[in-house]
Amino acid sequence: MGRAAQWIGACVAAAGICVIAACTSPPDTSKPVSVGAGGPSPSVDQAKVLAVFDGFMNTYVAAYDSPDPANAEGKLSAFGGVSGGGVDVGLQSASSGHVAATGKPSWTPPTVSLDLPHGQATATTCFDPATWRTVNARTHRPAKPPASDGDGMPRPSYPGDASGAYVVVTTFYQDGSANWFVFATVAHRSTSC
Repeated sequence: MGRAAQWIGACVAAAGICVIAACTSPPDTSKPVSVGAGGPSPSVDQAKVLAVFDGFMNTYVAAYDSPDPANAEGKLSAFGGVSGGGVDVGLQSASSGHVAATGKPSWTPPTVSLDLPHGQATATTCFDPATWRTVNARTHRPAKPPASDGDGMPRPSYPGDASGAYVVVTTFYQDGSANWFVFATVAHRSTSC
């Protein structure tokens, strides 16, 4: 067998080992994954973060849409720990102003990034509150809650708000039992998407 044939055989063997290693390696969770974008499938932890994100956002919307948002916020602790993922202040402000919301916002499938060694993750989405508006809980007329520290979270459109979708970044932490919780969700209203 000639020297060229030996090199070709060695290259084929090396390529075969690389293919086997790539097919059996765990998914790369260091890179963001956007679900529904035709990209790679999420890892197990990314899927868990996505499930917490969806549960949190849907529960948050339902709480804000209730006649007394602050009394409904307890359901958020399943997704956001003791502080309900940081939206408790905004819900309390809405309740104190007798404000609720009508309609429902929309958001794109989030892009999830994991930092597993530190038990942290982020989910970035485009949030559109165009059909989610605040109203007086009693009269159902447009109303704005009192100003609060909770204004940095995604929220319904207030009367007079500029329309348009904006970026929302949600941070997560992992507890000692490997459960994921929302730490905070921050609206970047000046960053349209």
